Formats: sequence, structure tokens, C-alpha cells
Amino acid sequence: MLTSGTRLGPYEIDSLLASGGMGDVYKGRDTRLDRVVAIKVLPPALADDPVFRERFDREARTISQLTHPNICALYDVGEEPAPAATGQSQPSATSYLVMEFLEGETLATRLERGALKLEEALRIAGEIVAALDCAHEANVVHRDLKPGNVMLTRTGAKLLDFGLAKKAASAVAGRGAAAGPMIQSAASGAVTAEGMIVGTFQYMAPEQLEGAEPKARADIFAFGAILYEMVTGRKAFEGKTPVSLISAILKDEPQPVTSIIPVAPPALDRIIRACMAKDPDARLGSAHDLGLQLQWLAEGGSRTEAQPVSAPVAGARPAPGRTISTMAWLLAAVVGVAALAAGVAVGRRGRETPPPAEAVQFTVAAPDNSVLAAGGVPSFAISPDGRHIVFVATTPGSSSRLFLRSLGTLAVTPLPGTERATNPFWSPDSRFVAFFAAGKLRKVQVTDGSLIELCNAPNGQGGTWNQENVIVFAPTVNGALERVVAAGGPAAPATTIDSAHGETAHRWPHFLPDGRHFLYFAPSSGQQPSEVKVGALDSKDATTVVAAESMATYASGHVFFWRDGGLMAQPFDAEKRQVQGDPFRIAGPVGQSAGIGYASFAVSPTGVLVYARGNPRPPSQLTWMDRTGKQVGTAGEPGDYFNIALSPDERHVAVTRLTGTPENRDIWLVDLARSVTSRLTSDPANDILPLWSPDGARVLFGSVRDGATNLFLKSASGSQPEELLTKFVEGAPNAIDWSRDGKYVLYFNQVPKTGFDLMVLPLTGDRKPFPFQQTTFNETDGAFSPDTAWVAYTSDESGREEVYVQPFPTTGPKYRISANGGTEPTWRGDGRELFFLAPDGTVMAATVSTAKGFEAGTPQALFASGVAFTGNRHQYAVTRDGQRFLVNVPQPGSSPTPLTVVVNWQAAVQK
Repeated sequence: MLTSGTRLGPYEIDSLLASGGMGDVYKGRDTRLDRVVAIKVLPPALADDPVFRERFDREARTISQLTHPNICALYDVGEEPAPAATGQSQPSATSYLVMEFLEGETLATRLERGALKLEEALRIAGEIVAALDCAHEANVVHRDLKPGNVMLTRTGAKLLDFGLAKKAASAVAGRGAAAGPMIQSAASGAVTAEGMIVGTFQYMAPEQLEGAEPKARADIFAFGAILYEMVTGRKAFEGKTPVSLISAILKDEPQPVTSIIPVAPPALDRIIRACMAKDPDARLGSAHDLGLQLQWLAEGGSRTEAQPVSAPVAGARPAPGRTISTMAWLLAAVVGVAALAAGVAVGRRGRETPPPAEAVQFTVAAPDNSVLAAGGVPSFAISPDGRHIVFVATTPGSSSRLFLRSLGTLAVTPLPGTERATNPFWSPDSRFVAFFAAGKLRKVQVTDGSLIELCNAPNGQGGTWNQENVIVFAPTVNGALERVVAAGGPAAPATTIDSAHGETAHRWPHFLPDGRHFLYFAPSSGQQPSEVKVGALDSKDATTVVAAESMATYASGHVFFWRDGGLMAQPFDAEKRQVQGDPFRIAGPVGQSAGIGYASFAVSPTGVLVYARGNPRPPSQLTWMDRTGKQVGTAGEPGDYFNIALSPDERHVAVTRLTGTPENRDIWLVDLARSVTSRLTSDPANDILPLWSPDGARVLFGSVRDGATNLFLKSASGSQPEELLTKFVEGAPNAIDWSRDGKYVLYFNQVPKTGFDLMVLPLTGDRKPFPFQQTTFNETDGAFSPDTAWVAYTSDESGREEVYVQPFPTTGPKYRISANGGTEPTWRGDGRELFFLAPDGTVMAATVSTAKGFEAGTPQALFASGVAFTGNRHQYAVTRDGQRFLVNVPQPGSSPTPLTVVVNWQAAVQK
């Protein structure tokens, strides 16, 4: 032991700080620079070994290259010759290291007082990981990472004793020592034996205990054990003896953090598990990746459980001999890049800012056997934090619903209670998704699935949610915007339609960063072009931003909108609410729903872009089935079919078919005898929902033209031009049946006060529509009985869509037919049977008798139809005898186009 005043070269010993098996540490003074230093003196037994001396000098020089604010700096390496002694063997020289002097306490001392607060633990953990990252970049592995080698100072955590465990192991092995392990007691930390295993058992990785050469991921395992101890106050592994401790490390898993501290974020457990995987190749790929995970958690990522931590992330490489799917690597990389794009700064070799992030592009598909749209273009939204996508998907045999996909995982999760959902949008904290379904605006919490109904919205056309929990939304296709608090309640007007200048509606709002102003789409029916405007919560005044054919959103200093088949971005001053510079194309082709203004794109403030390349639907096949579901034939070629209608003579079928782009849905006719398909309409607008006249000579259909939806007629032979049946003053009529006597057309419409209503259009007299069912509930899917004495329809008055029958006109009571949900009622030709679709797409049949009033039998399941999209009307048709069904079925083996995701889209554009 050295006494005060002893000189080691230019360094003067002051006092002893600590002693251990690897040497004594003294407080000293550098007499040249007059600064306080720490001097570690190596034991003579180790200094006498020439192998150890050589390795000590080489590795000490390596450690001296590690310059990082969270690593205790190595200033000097020296050797002080011993004075000569006459008649005795020459004593050993004194080898020493001169290091930065640190004031504070070790993490081990701090943990003796119990667990740390989560914020403090994450801060210290981030500093430890930053130090490890610097070391690993220099190919230096600590090998003895433990709380006793972490010093807590006023300027942050400092990592001590880099590389010494490796040097000690080499020296011992070089001396041919016995194979017994060199361990520190779990209780005292004292060295108890020597051998080839060096370190502290409590924090050693399984591969170290098995005698393998430790690599960087051994340090990550040790870090996981330290993090666990910091947040729980408990050791990750316990054992009364070294053998039982080794067994625990090799076989056991630590008790989950959330079971010890229930309020701890679940993501913390995931990070710790990913650090402490038994297989080193299953751990996080690098300290840098680990730093990104911790930074995400510290910045609020604990609000969700979606962040992946079980696979390497950005910058990692697969270990030899281990296979990880390309998509898993890609998705993992996305998380790291997204974090960088959002401004995450991780201490990597002391840098204050991270390097520019590269753009990463990949695709997201619907769940197996599902498609990403119930009709037209996909409906989806990216969360504000850029970590999750919610989208509408439809599985054959069931209704459409919302699915959640986190960018860091491959799993796709359905959100409960979101059947028939449309047009989702996120809360600003990325915890809730709002959507429209059954004529209501609702919200669902993505973590626990809790569902809340907010207000009426008969046919919602988009919404937006600000930081003050105010939602602005479009309740109908042809109305103005409204506002409602996110907790639910009565809605109030938010905008006023400027009909004098041709505006027909306001749709697809999007809040600007101030939470007061919002963009929205204002389609026009006159000579004026459709526009994107800016409105405000405290004013009905609006200003034009840009002429556009679709909705617009704002992110990263740009306004995004659809034009000429592609996605455009234009610099935008959010404070002045003005565009700047010229627009430029960033993606295409991008799907767009003509006449509605919806386009298939979404952008997060963190730089994540999601879009759909045009129509994502797979082709479907019109398929004949018998009452058992056996396929007995097909009709026409596969195509993008939406609605089907069988002609009265059952020789033709009229279909809505997508031809080229979403802006060009037309009515086509299929000759069933010859299986030949021909186009009936060719207007650039969307022509939908065909109906045959009772004599089969004409086809009635709906079309969105000049900004309004109306009903048109065309000769089935195509020889006569189309004619406007009638001009509707309000709403967007959807014709669904034509009475057999030719006198009435049944349609459903939407109005702000009552939602969807069933209306009747007389084809004689003044042709003034009158209501059949007009309540505060939603009534759709009507069908006249063959004798026009009854109407079967769908209503959600019970809380879900069910099938009812009521006399026509409404002179008597209604009768409920379905028991567990139903849509799309269809009568048999003699009126003695009623068919409908159950929520899972099963074709149901109920016997009907009208001899003495109205009587219906218990519905019986016939077969699983596998209809393409239950969200669309007229997905099946029935022959007059009720023995055959023509069903719109997705083509087997078809591969729908997935969503395209671009992380850090600006980097992609710059290239």
C-alpha cells in the first residue's frame, strides 16, 4: 500500500480510495497540470507476468482511445521502477493507470437504498448505453458491466474499468491457472476463486458462464440485469450459492417488471426481455439500437405496447447462423429510422445530433383472406407519432372493421366494436381512433378496446382531433362541417357552405398545428374548381389554400393533396396559412374516390407517409351457387365488381365495375348464356347500383355528376342516351329496388337530422318522393315484395343492423325477421321466402306467409356465401325460384395491392 506523498512519475499519492482484487485506487494529483486524478495501481503479482504486461499495455492504449462524456477518461499509463535492493532479487516495478477523478457514488451504493424512479433510471440507463455504444464501435467489450462499475456524478453516469475483466482473464489463462471460476460472491462481491471465467456472476450472460468468448451482446445482457435492478430494486437473478445462481441465469426468467410495479409501462418489460434473451442472437442488435428504444420509452412510448424490442433495429446486422425474416428486419429498421426522423438524439460517440436518416419503404398488407377496402379506395390513417396504422379491411363472410398495425411488428390486430367502420382518424396523443359506423361518430381506445359513441354522423366524410380534445368532422356527404368535444355530446356547426360560389359540401378536415385552424375540402358543382380551404374554430370565415381535387393534410411544413393521379406536396406556412413555392409530386399512382374527394394517403408529423397505389381490391368472380353453397357455374370474366342485379328474365346481370381508375366506375352487362361482358355507361363519373326496370328494357343507376348524386336511366340495349330520372334537392340517393308493378323506386338517402332514411320515388304524377321509414335510426337495404304489399329493410334501431318487414304503405306494424343481425333482404319470386345476409356473410332464409296478415318462420342458415364485400349493397342475387344464387366472390389466389409506407419521405424526395 502506498503512503501519502509517494510519487509515481509526475503523480503524487494523496489517499486510498478503494481496494480490490484487481488493485488499489488512490486519489492523487498531477503535479504538472495541478489537477486531481485517480490512480489505479496494479498488484505486483500481475505486474510480474510478462504476458499480462504486454496485454495490459496494448489494451490500455485501446481504452485511451475511448473519448466519451459517459466513460471515465484514461489519462495516462505508467510504470515506476522499484529502487535497487542489495543482496535481494530485484523487486517489481509499479504499474499504474491514471484516470479522471470522479466525485459521487457508484450505482451499487445508490441501489442499496432501493429502486430508482423510472425517469431517473431511464436517464442513467441512456447514459450507460451511450458509453457502451462508443466502446462497441471501437471493438471494446466491457465484460464486467455491473452497478459497481457505474459512477453517478453531477454531470451524469460514468462507466469505469473498461476491458480490465478481459485482461485479467488473459493473464490468468496465461499462467496456466486452474479452471475454477473467478467469481464475486452475490452477497459480498469478493473474489473467491480464479479461472477462465471473469466477471460478476450476477450480471454475466449465459454464454460467459458457458466459457464462450463474450461479445458485445454480453454487455447488453448485463445492462438488462442492471436496468431491471434499477427499476425494481431487486436482482434479476437470485441464488444462495454460485451454482444455484448460475442455474438461474441459464434457465430462469426474471419476474416481469409490471408484476412488481403495476404502473410500469409494459414496453419496459419488452426492452428488458430483449436485452436478457438467453440466446445472444435473439438480443437487441447493438447498444445504439438499445439507446433508440430507451429514448422512445423516455419520450412517451410507454403509452402503447406496440414498439418492437425482440428483434434488432436500425443499423443492426443478422448474426451468422441465425435467420430472421426480411420483413422483420425491415420493420425493425423502420422504428429506428422513424425515431431519428422525429428528432431522437442518442449519445453516440459524443455527438449532439444524429446523422441524417435514410428513407425506408415497405408495404403493409391486409390480414390473410382480407382486402383493404369495402369498396373503392382504402380507408386508413397513420398515428401522429408515426408508429401505427389503422385501416378498414373486409374479410369474406364478415363485415368490414378496423385493424391496427404497428410499424415495428408483423401482427395485425382487429379493433373490437368497429364493424362497418369507415374513415378513421387519430387522437393527437395516438391513444384513440375515431371512426364512423352505423350513422354515428365513435372512438375506440387502441390499448384496451373501450368504445364510446360521440354523436350522430349519418355518413361521415372524415374528421380531425386537436390537442384541446375538439373534433371537427363531416357528418354527411353534402353537408357542412360540425364540431363536437371528444368526450361526446351535441354537435355544433363549424363551417358554412358558400353555395353562391358553387360549393356543395365540406369534407375531410385536418387541423393545423395551432389546433385552431383546419384545412378542409370544398367540392364545387359550378364552373368554379374544387378547393382546399382553411377554416377556424372561432370563425365561419374561410380562405382558399389551393385548387385541388381531393382532401389535403399538413405535415413537416408542407400541404399534401391529390392531383392528376398522384400525391403532391407544396411548402406551406402554417402560421400565415399560405402555400409557398411550387407543388411537387412525391408518390403515384395514388387512389382517389371521384366525387367524394377522398384520396388514399396519410402523413404523420414524424415524416411517415402511407398511400395506396390506386385500387387495392382483388378481382372477384360472379359465381352461381345452389342452396347448399355448391358452386354450379360462373358468369363473365373476373373483374372489379361492386354491385350486381339479375334481369327479370334471368338472362343478363348488370354490374358496377371498376374500369381503369377509381374515377371511372361504370355499369356493365353480362350475357349469362354467352358469358360475354359489355359496357353500358362510359361517363367519367362514378355510375353505381344498377336496377332493372320490371320489363327488363332499361337500367336505373346512380351517378355523381356536377358535384351531386342523382338517378339516371339508360336503355339496356344502349341505343338511347342516358336521361335524368329526377333531380334530388337533398342528400345522395341510393336506389335499391324497383317495384314489380313499375310504379315506385325505393331508395335510401342521408340527411343531417335523421341519418339514413328509406324513401319512395313515385314514377307517376308529380314524382315527389315521400318517406317510407324516417326515424332517428338508420334504415337502408329495402326491397319490395313481389306484390308490392310489403317492404323488407334493414334498421339499426336495436343497436345493430337487423332485417324488418313492414306493409307498404306503412299502414301496419313492422316485424323483425333476423335474430342476430342481418342485411340485404331479398324476396323469392313468389313472395313465400325471404333471404338476407348474416353479419358473417352466411345466406339466411325465412319462410313467409301473408295469407293471414304476416307470418315469418325462424331464419335458417343456407350456406357461407363468401361475398366479396358486405359493406357494399347488392352483393348477391337470387333466381325467382330461390334455388340458385349469383354471388360476388373474390377470385381465389388474388393478391390485393398493399399499402405503401415511406419512413422519412423527405429523404426519398431529396434523392
